Amino acid sequence: MPDMSAHPLRNAFAKFCAPVPCLLVVSVLLEIALHKYYVASVIAALLLFDAALAYFQESRAQTTLAAIKSRLALNTLVKRDGEWKTVPVAEFVVGDPVKLSLGGGVPADVHLSGGSVELDQSMLTGESPPIDAGAGTDTFAGTLLSRGEATAIITAAGTRTKFGRTTELSRSAHVVSTQ
Repeated sequence: MPDMSAHPLRNAFAKFCAPVPCLLVVSVLLEIALHKYYVASVIAALLLFDAALAYFQESRAQTTLAAIKSRLALNTLVKRDGEWKTVPVAEFVVGDPVKLSLGGGVPADVHLSGGSVELDQSMLTGESPPIDAGAGTDTFAGTLLSRGEATAIITAAGTRTKFGRTTELSRSAHVVSTQ
């Protein structure tokens, strides 16, 4: 998935654009207009403290997320030039044959071409019982293999997978702040 993190200055400015911080900025301006500088400075200090704390927590969460992403960088066996090679998921091409094995995940939308596996699709469908699948079955990125081995052909990769499209839809959804 592409990195959608915003510029640090944009993130800092965004802390003042939610409804409650905007209201507090207006109240600071009103207090200044009424010559109540002490009250205005207290409100401004609290507003700045809240924004700094939120920015700090968000940056720590982003750092943790980056560390998790680096540990979860998927590599899978792909058959290229007649040989099985370990290839990062980012380099997948539709039509590549891949090997799926026990305990691993399905790295892209695939069409099983051989073997027999038990698939745990609960992350995608919410249904907990695993399903048996063999040659001719289509399965999707994010599915886990709980039994067996299989070969498959990639039908979609990256943001073109069902999981990737769902991620893009949730990312592009307009979220209204409740602060």
